[in-house]
Amino acid sequence: MFDPRYHAASLVAVLVALVLGLLLGVAIGDSGLVSSAERKVRDSLREDVRNAQQESDSLRASLRAERRYARASYPLLVDGRLDGLDVGLVFLGAPSEEVTAGVRSSIQGTGGRLTGILSLRIPPDLEAISSAAGGRFRRIEANPRLLTPFGKKVGEQLVFGGSLLRREAEALFEERAGRLGRFEAIVFSRRPENLDGDAEGNSVRLENALVSGVVGTGVPSS
Repeated sequence: MFDPRYHAASLVAVLVALVLGLLLGVAIGDSGLVSSAERKVRDSLREDVRNAQQESDSLRASLRAERRYARASYPLLVDGRLDGLDVGLVFLGAPSEEVTAGVRSSIQGTGGRLTGILSLRIPPDLEAISSAAGGRFRRIEANPRLLTPFGKKVGEQLVFGGSLLRREAEALFEERAGRLGRFEAIVFSRRPENLDGDAEGNSVRLENALVSGVVGTGVPSS
């Protein structure tokens, strides 16, 4: 028995197959169309690369110009700024030869002299600090909060000198070279340590207090 709906569906299927065949034939047979698209993509990519190279060359040229300017102007800007001053370098943790060399190079021409290099022991040895201290600071091991006034006092004595700094030198500093204190300018260098818990808290407390003590004296510091 003839079914019109079945016949219509068959015609639609045939038409779809013909359309698909035509489209595939055009896509496969028209190599010029594919080649043209490929060329456009390649040309666009080449243009992007050229633009990136030009931008990179421009940035490198600007950086070279800035470095030349810095080298030429730095001696004029710092000439005599630290004339006759004793400069201390304080590492808040492990020392670095690279940083030391950089500080020595930076103060050339300023008139200053790097007369002392100190490396703060991190984390602080609370037992050793308490043993060497006098007065209320003998309780630091039991009450680490005292590291705040203690560190501030030590910072002040890095500038003015004092008996507390002398007593605590061995307990506080991992390494020392040159003078212990009476610096007229101080450079701080800190490299993060992998600490946690009480060790981290005590280290941060002492470091912040020491820097605060130095800054409070008004001497040049960085």
